Amino acid sequence: FGVYRIAKQSREVTLLTTQLQRPNGIAFSPDEKTLYVAQSDPKAAIWMAFQVQEDGSLANGRTLYDATTSVGKEPGLPDGMTVSPNGMIWATGPGGVWVF
Repeated sequence: FGVYRIAKQSREVTLLTTQLQRPNGIAFSPDEKTLYVAQSDPKAAIWMAFQVQEDGSLANGRTLYDATTSVGKEPGLPDGMTVSPNGMIWATGPGGVWVF
């Protein structure tokens, strides 16, 4: 389990992080310096943010939001997402669409 990267030129696959056991939706910030990852795990229903390093690796993973307490009360788990040009994150999660 984890988040992987495929290099453009070599097509080499690299494991970037194992912090998430059930990663699902991913999106980049408008400047591509932050990678957002949704985790579809009912025991840890979270969205995380990682700094993208020059070499494409990830650093300083932090929980952006933890929706675990909503699991079971509302249908759904963190899943797909997109980021608007102004940096707002639109993500599906328990109960519908979440906006960060």
